[in-house]
Amino acid sequence: MILSVPKGRIFEIIYNFFKKKKIKIFNKKKRKLLFKTNKKNFLIAPMKNNDIGFYMKNNKVEASIIGSDMYEENNMSYKKIKINIFKCRLSLISKNNFECFKNYYSNKKIIVYTKYKNFSNKIFKRNKNIIIKKLTGNLEISIKLGICDFIADIIETGNTIIENNLYELEKLKKIYSYIIFNKKIKNNDFIFLKNIFKND
Repeated sequence: MILSVPKGRIFEIIYNFFKKKKIKIFNKKKRKLLFKTNKKNFLIAPMKNNDIGFYMKNNKVEASIIGSDMYEENNMSYKKIKINIFKCRLSLISKNNFECFKNYYSNKKIIVYTKYKNFSNKIFKRNKNIIIKKLTGNLEISIKLGICDFIADIIETGNTIIENNLYELEKLKKIYSYIIFNKKIKNNDFIFLKNIFKND
């Protein structure tokens, strides 16, 4: 069985979580594509968030850990269990100046750039003054370099926002972590994963 997980910081969180559950991921520091564990036939595949849906859709992984933002952004319908691996939020962020605050709170038309266009459109669907546009890459720097005045992005601690003199205008939605299951998963593998994350 293969469990796909997001690369980077989330992989580190998952690694430590599994460690507490007595599941060892071998050779974590090496640049492997698939990591063996101390559980027979249980492999971990770190990958980019945007790749997880592709490998799930093509039946190449049995289960994945993913945020509710990506689940909704890609209109997924996999069986899911809410878990407590990580929590964050989607927020509306702007330049830290009066002009931005005035434009937002006076209901003027504003353009909001985000990686999560579908997800953000669902949140702002009743607000005709907000136009959502897709932008990939580092969203915070797009404000600093004058590409835009407003972004909708994921925040965990908020340190990046504070350190770069940006402002969190509004907390839009809490983001939760899910484990999602492919239809091809065997029942004993489903139970194995379900028990790992039970009462996490």
